[in-house]
Amino acid sequence: MRVGGVGGGQEPGETIAECALREAQEELGNPNVRLLSSTATYFHNMDTDEVVQVPCIDETPPFLLQRITSSNPDEPYKPGLPTGPYVYFGLYRAETDEARINPDDDVAAILFVPVERWPVLEQSATLGQMMELGCELLERAPIPRELRLWVPENESMRTVMRLLFPPD
Repeated sequence: MRVGGVGGGQEPGETIAECALREAQEELGNPNVRLLSSTATYFHNMDTDEVVQVPCIDETPPFLLQRITSSNPDEPYKPGLPTGPYVYFGLYRAETDEARINPDDDVAAILFVPVERWPVLEQSATLGQMMELGCELLERAPIPRELRLWVPENESMRTVMRLLFPPD
């Protein structure tokens, strides 16, 4: 089962902060999500894997901005969005008082992973193994505990974890 951070696609007219907030509220089933300012903002060129800290003057600075070359530079991600040579992603810190499965969203489950358990998740652990290590699960319908979890190589949370906990 694919594992990824909370997020989704931008709607026409939205800023990246508005998109991040809306997607978090939708996927966590709670309108009480708040974006938090990051004390540092990083830029990740996904084509070269270069990561650098960059200045950010946004009212709510993101933690991570990412860019990858677009495979379809002449086609917008969604009608009404711009086209161009790159696709951009923005990741924000956030908090909420509660999470629940939103029946109107396409999320099968929400797995809360303590940051110190992330390396285990990257090793294709089973859902049951992660829960034995203290992860909490909210699921729409029962999910087999022997199911292998898969974190795609380009999952943004991999970069976030590298920044928060650099390899020795």
